[in-house]
Amino acid sequence: MAQKMQRMSLSSGRYCGGEMCANKTIKIQFAAIFMVLFSLAISSCLCPPLEAPCSIETLLLEESDPPDLAQWYLASGPSADAAPSPVGIEKIGISFDVVPQGGIIQYVYRFVDSKKAHSTYSHWSRWSPGQDETPFQIPSQLSDLRLAADAYQIGCNLTGPNQIEQCQYIAWYGPYVTELHAYMIGVNYQNYKSLIKDIDRRMITCLNKKE
Repeated sequence: MAQKMQRMSLSSGRYCGGEMCANKTIKIQFAAIFMVLFSLAISSCLCPPLEAPCSIETLLLEESDPPDLAQWYLASGPSADAAPSPVGIEKIGISFDVVPQGGIIQYVYRFVDSKKAHSTYSHWSRWSPGQDETPFQIPSQLSDLRLAADAYQIGCNLTGPNQIEQCQYIAWYGPYVTELHAYMIGVNYQNYKSLIKDIDRRMITCLNKKE
């Protein structure tokens, strides 16, 4: 009778002894570890990004900013749609027309943290000339800039069938990546340098950096 009851207990899983008990304990431990890891993963996914250190609009150039550019006016923006890349947790762009046929465009992207911003900057700053473009070079007039950015890159080249000069600036500031593109018709290097300095000042103010 006792042997019969023992067999019934074994078949129903209520009996634990020897190797069977050890296996059951291991399974319980694995289940507990899985639940802890799962909870941590969920909580990290639901964790909101850090609050923005400033309003992203304050990082954009304004129509009153450019020195010695009397014939410059707002063309589009500021708006999130004006920043074309679908990246980051916040973005904004603005563009200006410069008489006679020049143009200036600025984009600002905010990422969840500095690490993600740096990763994006590292990818975007690998410039290579496209079709009908010359290699990017740093003009001597722009080589003496000293900025507070965590990292930045400046380059100019000739583009299109008419070989129009364009300049690009990309910089990483904490959780931000900003870009400044210019078609250098009606815009000289001193103008462009002044705009870069103004962007740098805005970033410093936002992130409370010291020059």
